[in-house]
Formats: sequence, structure tokens, C-alpha cells
Amino acid sequence: MKSSVTVIFLLLFVVVAGFYVYLMPSENAPPPPEVVRALRLLPLEAGDEIVLIEIIDAEEGKSIMLENNEGTWELTKPVRDTADILMAEGLEKVLALSSKARRLVPDKEWSEYGLLNPKVKIGIETRKKRERRFLYFGDAAPIGDFVFARWEGEKEYFLLNADLMRAFDRSVYSLREKRIFRTLRKDIEKIRIQGLDVDYEFVNNEQGWVWSEPIDLLGEELTKRQVDELLSQIRELYVKDFLDGESRAKEELGFKLGSSAVRIWGHPETGSEILYLGDEVPEKDAYYGLRSGESRYFVVARGNIRSLLEIIETFVIRTREGSGVVL
Repeated sequence: MKSSVTVIFLLLFVVVAGFYVYLMPSENAPPPPEVVRALRLLPLEAGDEIVLIEIIDAEEGKSIMLENNEGTWELTKPVRDTADILMAEGLEKVLALSSKARRLVPDKEWSEYGLLNPKVKIGIETRKKRERRFLYFGDAAPIGDFVFARWEGEKEYFLLNADLMRAFDRSVYSLREKRIFRTLRKDIEKIRIQGLDVDYEFVNNEQGWVWSEPIDLLGEELTKRQVDELLSQIRELYVKDFLDGESRAKEELGFKLGSSAVRIWGHPETGSEILYLGDEVPEKDAYYGLRSGESRYFVVARGNIRSLLEIIETFVIRTREGSGVVL
């Protein structure tokens, strides 16, 4: 996930910087504002914003839709789920800030540019203009790293940096929120891991993070390094794969009273979040997973759960050695 986010923002920088250089041929000759606006891919009125992005892959016969619902991006097609906010906002900014490398008038049929029945097109709606517009991506241009593109219904076409088209080469998985715990790190006040033959609990009190389970370590302090490792490991718990077609009951997947779980508490206003762990899924090297308050199943990498337990077991050993506890 981190690499995907990096790619989006690196792409954004490259696209914006590249077109800035193109539009600024010399320090003494800045282009008039009307030229800059004419070359902007998607000129937006003051106060307007993109509220819908649809990625259509005609070759694969697939469509992915993202919608901005009062500031929160959601995936609404082919499944309904929370969107990865950084990915969604990255695509929004790429569209809003990119510019056309060159505007051209066609001297051939649209099919000669790959713009008659494009393999990829992007549907866009803005808050002030709800009529959906479609951006067509065509063939690679013969010069530079550009592709032919046009807006549906318009008579001109233009060149776009090919990286812009690549930015929309996204799977449904890449655009879904994959973090299991969404509470901000600074707001986490308590962590409990139970089941899987362990029972650990940590509390952040006025003095810092301390043990509250197991009982022999009650009140023992965690070092800053241990706290950082623990919180980082909690934040690294991601959905390995979504099981949208899974119709079996919870009990059949190993979710029952007393199931293994990882739970975190935030401030009173943020409440708690729970990851319930079901049976192992050997073919995926994972466990069945379920978030509290949701009915959507997924799987969690067994290696990530194992890493979490291993670092805590290391804490246990070092804390007991440091406190002189002998079992």
C-alpha cells in the first residue's frame, strides 16, 4: 500500500512539474492566464470539486466507481466499501491539476488515434456540473512519453503525459481501504490481544504505556522503542484479500464466542475497534478476519499476526528480566 501511495504523489509531482516547465519556456515569457486555463485538462470553477470518478476498462469490460460523499471517498462499484482516501484524493488531484501538453485538430479519423472506441476512459462529475463527462485515453503518441486523449464530444484532441493514464491502471483492491484499524495512532489509549494462546493488554496512562496483562507484569512500563514497535505493528495489520462472495455463517468460518481478537480503544468519542480472527486459511497463509460492526469478511496475513505476537513475547521476556520476575 505504501508504494502505491508513493507512486500517486510522485506521479502528481512529475505531471505538475513537467507541465509547468512546458508552460514556462523562459523566465521572461510567462504564458497569459487564458493560455494556462486553455491547457488545463479539467478547468474547475471557483468552489467546484470532483465528486465522482469512474474508471472504465472497455477491453476487460470492467468499471470502477469512486464517489465523494460529503468529504469521504467511497468505492461504489463494483462493490460498495470505504475507499483508500490517499489513493482517491491522489487521482482527484491528478485530474484537477494536470494540463494538456499540446492541443491539436485531427486530420484523420478518431480510430487512427485510438480515440473512437478507447480501451480506457474516465468518467467525471463535479459538484457544480453533475452531467458526467468522459475523458478518452487513446494510443501512444509517436514522440515522447505521451498518449493521445480527448474529451467525449469535443472536436479537438490533445497529448497527455502517459503517466497520467498509468495512474488509473488500478485494481479494485488497490482502491479499497485496507487498514483494519483506522483510529489515529496518537488517539490509541489501550490495546488488548486475546486468544491464540495469549492474553496481553497495554494501557496508556498519564505516565506512559504500561502493562495491564499478564498480571505479573501489571504496571510495568514499556520503553518508547517498544511502544513505537507495538503501535507500528498494529497499524501494519492490513486486509490481505477481501471475500466479497463469501456467504457462509460466522460460525462456519471460526467466529464464535471467545474468538481470538485484537482490540484497540481510542478517546471516548472515537470508541473502540476490534479485529476478530476466525479459522486459519492455509491456502492463503492467513486467518479469516472480521471488523467489529461489519459483516464483510476478509483474510489477514498469518505472518503479520505472528510478527505482532513475536514482538510482544520479546517484550515479555525483556520486561521480566528487567523486573526480576521469575516464573
